[in-house]
Amino acid sequence: MMTLTLNPDAFLANYWQQKPLFLTKGIRAFEDPLQADELAGMALESCIQSRIIRRQDEQWETQHGPFTEDYFSTLGDSHWQLLVHATNHWVPECQDIVDLFRFLPDWRIDDLMISYAAPEGGVGAHIDQYDVFILQGQGRRRWRVGHRGNYQAAAGNGLDLIESFEPCIDVVMEPGDLLYIPAGCPHYGQALEPAISYSLGLRTPSQQELLSHLSAHLINHEQGQTHYVSTKNDDTNVGVISTATHTGLVELMQQIPDSIQRDVLGRLLSQSGYALNLEPMPAAEQILDLRDLPPDTHLERIGGLKIICHEHDDLPRFFVDGQCYPVDDKAQSMCFLLANLKTYPPAVLEEIATYPQLQQQVLALINQGYLVINTD
Repeated sequence: MMTLTLNPDAFLANYWQQKPLFLTKGIRAFEDPLQADELAGMALESCIQSRIIRRQDEQWETQHGPFTEDYFSTLGDSHWQLLVHATNHWVPECQDIVDLFRFLPDWRIDDLMISYAAPEGGVGAHIDQYDVFILQGQGRRRWRVGHRGNYQAAAGNGLDLIESFEPCIDVVMEPGDLLYIPAGCPHYGQALEPAISYSLGLRTPSQQELLSHLSAHLINHEQGQTHYVSTKNDDTNVGVISTATHTGLVELMQQIPDSIQRDVLGRLLSQSGYALNLEPMPAAEQILDLRDLPPDTHLERIGGLKIICHEHDDLPRFFVDGQCYPVDDKAQSMCFLLANLKTYPPAVLEEIATYPQLQQQVLALINQGYLVINTD
């Protein structure tokens, strides 16, 4: 059984979003859930995002999937890398890797990307605006990581690469080794032999994302139509926006009701950036009452699913994949249970069934394919 050797409390206190960390055998008993040919097979599928990065004649080149089997035969023996996103959405064993890191909130988790690199394959020195854990699978890869700073962009490569940096970590990673890279730290990984790596990205929304989702919500729901009102004319210079007017307009933007802000954040932070592996129940097989399920039934989330609720919310509700699910007035504690558990045992299902609206929402999640029935 895989176990994480990282101490969560010590990590959060000393490294999280502060500085890089390398751990030899950061995951005990690790075994690759996929082999290179299986990863290549996923890259043939149109519903799975993938790309190949090659370096030829000192130039970087990116191709986006889906690919064909014939294309792989043209890549050669070195200087290329295949990246497949959101593997945890499709492979349960990949979701098991993600679950090792649930001491961090679900809403931060982007996806588990797997890369297969031929010798000398990599992406080049670059900086990401999100935190990442990198787990080494089969093969060996050299990783160099630097501290945050101002770095010169490499012109004309289309990959947001940088010219160079001084590493504070320079290691050869072997199977089971773990590397943490905070957002904004430069890094460069290069395969020394055919190698598989697992990258768990943890990201937060940008100001642009937050404001665009808020504005779209206000427009779609015809909300936020309050205008700025001033009891006196502060703009004594006709061509100048006074400080008082500026302050008043900024305050108007900040007066968006808390319930709307929570709705927008719940929808945004529960939404996956990649396709989920949904298999809706056929109409003839849809479940109408949780009490009709066999007594030993468990419900399980599909890979990559986020069920989110707010710590304090005036409205009883939870959020799944960008949608809001209102529930019974006294069912908010059950929303916390739904959000924190990965598997829902019979006792939890029995309690859910005592709340009519909550039960209907959970049944909807089952019938839409977000939750799957397990009677093993």
